Amino acid sequence: MRILITGANGPAGQALGEQLQNLEHTVVGVDMDTTPSSFFGVIEPICAAADPRMLDQLAALVAKHNIDVLIPTVSDELPAVAMAAEGGLFGHALAAIAPADGVTKAHDKYVTMRALATAGINTPLFGLPSDYESVEAAFEAMGAPLIIKPRVGRGGRGVRVLERNESIAWEDLTDKLILQQYASGIEYAPMVFRAGDTHAPLVVVVEKTELKQGRVGNAVSTKRVENRGVPEVVSVAAGAVQALGLVGAVDLDIRRLANGDPVVLEINARFGANSCQAPEILVEVLQDAAARCLQVAK
Repeated sequence: MRILITGANGPAGQALGEQLQNLEHTVVGVDMDTTPSSFFGVIEPICAAADPRMLDQLAALVAKHNIDVLIPTVSDELPAVAMAAEGGLFGHALAAIAPADGVTKAHDKYVTMRALATAGINTPLFGLPSDYESVEAAFEAMGAPLIIKPRVGRGGRGVRVLERNESIAWEDLTDKLILQQYASGIEYAPMVFRAGDTHAPLVVVVEKTELKQGRVGNAVSTKRVENRGVPEVVSVAAGAVQALGLVGAVDLDIRRLANGDPVVLEINARFGANSCQAPEILVEVLQDAAARCLQVAK
C-alpha cells in the first residue's frame, strides 16, 4: 500500500515511520518541518493545520503520490481531516480516522468529559471556570490541587497544577480552559483499536513511569503492562472509545484517583507517541484499511 502520514517529524509520526520502515509499503511523510528522516522516503511540506489552505494541500499530496491510506497524527488537524474525509476530498484514499462527530467530541476536553460522564465512564470531577465564583469554590467542589488546562491542546502545553496556597487571578480565566480534579495515582497511556460494534476493542496499556513536567505532561518514559494486571484500566479505555463512537487507532490518558479508581483525563483520536510499544494496533489498522480497499475495488 501507499501510505501518507501527517506530522511525520513529530513523536507520533516518527513512531509510525519506525514501524513501517521494514514493511513492504511506500510511506510518504507530510510536515511543516521537512527535515529528512530515515523512516520516510520523502517528507513533503504543508502549511499549519489552522491555515485554510491545509486541506487542499493535503488532498493534492494524496493525489500526487497516489495514496491508498492517509494516517493523520496532528491533533490540531483531526476534526477538519475527518470532515474532509467524509466529504470525499481525498478521493479513493482511505483516511484512517474515526467519524467526524466522535473526533470533534474528543478534540475538546470539556466536551469529552461531558460525553463520558453521560455514558457512565469514569472521569475526574471537572468544570469550567465560569461554573465557580472563585478559586475557593472550585477547590471546595473538586479538592486541591486543581488541574487547569486548555480545552483544546496537546500534551502538557498550558497545563497547570494549582495548589490551594497559590494566588491566581480567577476573573482572568476564560471558558477556553477546563478544570479537573487532580488524580494523584499512576498514569497510563492505553492505546485502542476499535473496528466497530461487531468486535471487542483491542487494548494495549502502557504505564507512564516519568512525566516531563513532574506531575503532568508528556511521558518521558513508559513501560508496557499486561492487561490482566490492570483490567479496570482496560475496561475504562474500551468503554471510553465506544462511548465517543471512535474507531481505528485511539490514544488515551488515564490516571488513578487516590482511591485507586482509574479515570479518563483525555482522548486523542489518533496514534500516539507510544505506538511502537503496541505494534499490533498498526497491524490492525492496515489490515482494516486493506479490507476496505478491496471492498471499494469491488
